Amino acid sequence: MNKLFLILFFPFNLFAQSIITQWPGVEEQSQPNAKITKIELTQQYTIVFMTFKNVEKQSLQQQQLEEMFKRFRGFEGELKRGQSEINFDPKSKLIAGKKRFSFIKAVGIPTDEKRNIANGEKVSFKVYFERLDAGIETFDLYEGKDNGTLTFWNFYGIHIRNPKDNQSIASASVVPDQPTKLFNLLTFKATLKDALTKQNIVGQVVCRPGFRKNQDSIITHNDGSFKLALKTGQRYVLLLSANGYTTLLDSLFLQDDKAGVFEKSFMLNPLVEGEKTILKNIYFKTSESVLLPESFQELDKLAQQMTDKPTMQIRIEGHTDAVGDPTANLELSLARANAVKQYLIDKAIAPDRIQTKGYGSTKPLVRVGEARQQNRRVEFVIINP
Repeated sequence: MNKLFLILFFPFNLFAQSIITQWPGVEEQSQPNAKITKIELTQQYTIVFMTFKNVEKQSLQQQQLEEMFKRFRGFEGELKRGQSEINFDPKSKLIAGKKRFSFIKAVGIPTDEKRNIANGEKVSFKVYFERLDAGIETFDLYEGKDNGTLTFWNFYGIHIRNPKDNQSIASASVVPDQPTKLFNLLTFKATLKDALTKQNIVGQVVCRPGFRKNQDSIITHNDGSFKLALKTGQRYVLLLSANGYTTLLDSLFLQDDKAGVFEKSFMLNPLVEGEKTILKNIYFKTSESVLLPESFQELDKLAQQMTDKPTMQIRIEGHTDAVGDPTANLELSLARANAVKQYLIDKAIAPDRIQTKGYGSTKPLVRVGEARQQNRRVEFVIINP
């Protein structure tokens, strides 16, 4: 009774703050029917919220395998047509460079047995891992290696918010994983600058919370500055542009301890011949050249930039990591570059304004032992400004 009284009387001192990333970006994944919908960082855990939808795609080979099980292994308890079995492997881990974070528990999905789900059924569950170190904002979720019988849910290049300066509060949380809602308002003052000369430039800023459609669009003042009133504890997406410069897509999270005025400068690269830019938010189906919808915002930005600058010509360059066959990686990188080109063509950009090149794994940004997902990227080079 005394403990209950304390919980009710001092709730804000006992709750530990969580850091939540809704629909985190994922560069590649092994199974298209599994999705990561949210990642929550509490004082103790990294919690991965997932969904899986069983979609029947039974091939002739799968039908033959079913018959083989029945005849040679006395298979009983036959699954209904389109039904699947799922569980989560407790040997799974989160991987960030050389660091490993172990599995702790799963809620809503078994680990020591299997659960049957019908065709078309969707299940939601969450998986607990050790808490990621502060500052780790890109990592892999590795469940296992497919062996022909079992298929695993592996996600590569998961992007979340996990700042280095994050400070958890309260050493013990009576009500675990309870996020704190924050509504502080502050003034965000920023300036657009030329990345080479560091001079202020006049441009346009589009700002919206998360990936919602509602947005604020403003023109900077003559000195390149602009000002917005923003809430703390909220992620914002910023699209910053100016004539004669590459458009910048950036994100901003204002810490809950910020107060008063927050200031920042954004550097835009001038459109000059040979300028190379990494398209930061381009995602494909695993081992394929099919663009995922999460890529469209970044590519629409590039298409608009080329529409505004009719003389602009570019080369799209595809890159992979060093995992797998080098020849296959070379072909995949070119196919992905061509997929980006086709998207731009579909947005009314003339084909002769776009060249493509695939480099496979021959031009890595980082070497073995580092975060290999950085090597899986798409870049564009300005041929003619």
